[in-house]
Amino acid sequence: IDLKDNKQWTALHYAASEGHVDISSMLINKGADINSETEEGESVLTAGLRLASKDVAELLLQYDVDVNKQGAYGRTALMNAIDYHFDNIVHLLLEKDIDLELTDSDQRTAFHHAVRHGHVDMCSVLLDKGADINKQMHDGDTALILALKLDHDKVAKFLIQYGIDINMQTESGKTALMFATEYGETDLAKLLLEKEANVHTSGKYYGS
Repeated sequence: IDLKDNKQWTALHYAASEGHVDISSMLINKGADINSETEEGESVLTAGLRLASKDVAELLLQYDVDVNKQGAYGRTALMNAIDYHFDNIVHLLLEKDIDLELTDSDQRTAFHHAVRHGHVDMCSVLLDKGADINKQMHDGDTALILALKLDHDKVAKFLIQYGIDINMQTESGKTALMFATEYGETDLAKLLLEKEANVHTSGKYYGS
């Protein structure tokens, strides 16, 4: 039942990825390995969520599935659920022993994925669960700088008010204030200054 094809996909991978809940359930009840991996490292859960199979994900989470398995591009089930705005799946995953510090191939955490989609409520939920607000990505971008780059003003304001380190610099030495002024974000620049953003930054600081 766990026979694999040339891509190391099993019958359960195919059923899950196509959203076939009844078939997936039947295969699991027959003993199919729910943590089997493809050649890309995809588990049944990450493959299903990457292809937007919400109902199958709900089924799999009833079993002892590895919720921290990383699939294509290093993405976890939580990252994929956030990307597809499957809030109910996100909340189910957060009830498990989830690792919020796992990063994808761009060094983005699940929290960065929530920021990338402008999802303020989800950002708040993840922070309440212990997500690192100051974690930097591969180029040194913080969640705040990512929000500024993607024009997610509500998220940027939320992060500033929540207490993100506003003076962290990217690999190129730029701060959130520099991005805000570059993009003409007057209100955000004003807020950053009110929060005592450093206007005398020089050199380069690239934290982690």
